Amino acid sequence: MTLAKSVLRTFNLAGFPLSAWLFALRIWIAMMMALYAAFWLQLESASSAAVTVGILALQTRGQSYQKAVYRILATVVGVAASLVIAASFAQSRELFLVGFAGWLGLCVYIAGLLDGNRAYG
Repeated sequence: MTLAKSVLRTFNLAGFPLSAWLFALRIWIAMMMALYAAFWLQLESASSAAVTVGILALQTRGQSYQKAVYRILATVVGVAASLVIAASFAQSRELFLVGFAGWLGLCVYIAGLLDGNRAYG
């Protein structure tokens, strides 16, 4: 163990280790950058950019990248499914609701079978 790691583990500030404070600072900076980008792009709901950073924040960068990949894949699959459901049942509101409920039930069932970031996606 290096000297820097041992100092980070032993130094506490307000009851939290220094590594936790550094993680919080890193996430705060990322949230501010996301908000700046959302305001610069003039998005209607800019706060969702910061919320997304907060949702994807994990202690290790590898886990964050994995979670982000599963989130992007799930978004693509969800958009495709919504287009198929909306196109299939455009004229019947009742069938649209049944199709949407079926898709939602399938998603919840599959999430129950998976674990970790795959279930999140």
